Amino acid sequence: MSMLQASVTALWFVVSLSVMMQIIVLRQTRRLAPDNNGIPPGNRFPDIVLESLTGKQNLTYEDIMGGGNSLMFCFVHSSCKFCREIAPHLERVSHAYGAFRPILLSFDDPDQISVFLRETNVNLPVYRVEATTVTKKLNLKRFPFGMLIDREGIVMRREVLKKETLLSWLVDIPKYVESMDGQGRGAS
Repeated sequence: MSMLQASVTALWFVVSLSVMMQIIVLRQTRRLAPDNNGIPPGNRFPDIVLESLTGKQNLTYEDIMGGGNSLMFCFVHSSCKFCREIAPHLERVSHAYGAFRPILLSFDDPDQISVFLRETNVNLPVYRVEATTVTKKLNLKRFPFGMLIDREGIVMRREVLKKETLLSWLVDIPKYVESMDGQGRGAS
């Protein structure tokens, strides 16, 4: 092997090693980065106004809770492809598992929400929230986003919803309900 070939091979090796190290560091950094989407578990869900689609009635999450053990808010946006995919699954799961009560929240106008419900063939309760509430008070940046709230108004779980992770919510809900019965609060 000539001196030139050896130098090129050594340079190729150093560059390859450097690129691999950068990829590893980038992946580790992403894993360690805090998930700052939504209200962290253990914090109180803020007082926000939930508008009915007719605009005639404004409620709070406490009004919707109605003395139940837990409530799941799923924040959707009518033009979000993933929101359209998860909504029918949420409805099927709510029929199959009574303690799982998803409520859709959207900052779209009522006509857009009605089209979303019709096109996804979903008949879940849905309320409208102001866009500034979604971004400022609730700190949401990605959709569809789920938050599980206990009867005391404490966020027990939060994450971007995917069909694959929806079943894990069902597994966790009985644990949250048990912990609420024993302690008056949800697990964090």
